[in-house]
Amino acid sequence: MAKFSEIKNYFEGLATDFLSHSVTKKCFFRENEELTNFPCMVVNYYSSNISGEQDAYFEARNFSFDIIDHLHDTEDDTRIDEILDNTETIALNILNQIYRDFLDRNIDFCVDFDLTSCSWNFIIDQEDHRYGCKVNLSMFVQHTIIPLTND
Repeated sequence: MAKFSEIKNYFEGLATDFLSHSVTKKCFFRENEELTNFPCMVVNYYSSNISGEQDAYFEARNFSFDIIDHLHDTEDDTRIDEILDNTETIALNILNQIYRDFLDRNIDFCVDFDLTSCSWNFIIDQEDHRYGCKVNLSMFVQHTIIPLTND
């Protein structure tokens, strides 16, 4: 199972590829960081659930990422629609890359993504002048329980 830092680094790489994230133009943020450049990606912290059987248990991690843009004029419906179209396109391109990595199996934990349960919705935050797309993903991993020995 991947650690949070590995997942974060993976998504930072996706932000580099799809949003031109770099040292000089930060377009990748973690939840609760101040957003300084747009459009950008925000990776939200995940929650986990565990269910099990006698010899194994399953861990489900549910998390999301946001593609967000900023618009000063919250009354410009045409521009809001353009931003929603653009952020959704970026989100779908990122999901396509995750799917390619899943198929190629070149990143170990990508095989844990459950792309059949992926969903997204639009973000409309007129107070902060932010619009975009939130993508919800899950990862599932089976863990084998190894009996303890008295050695």
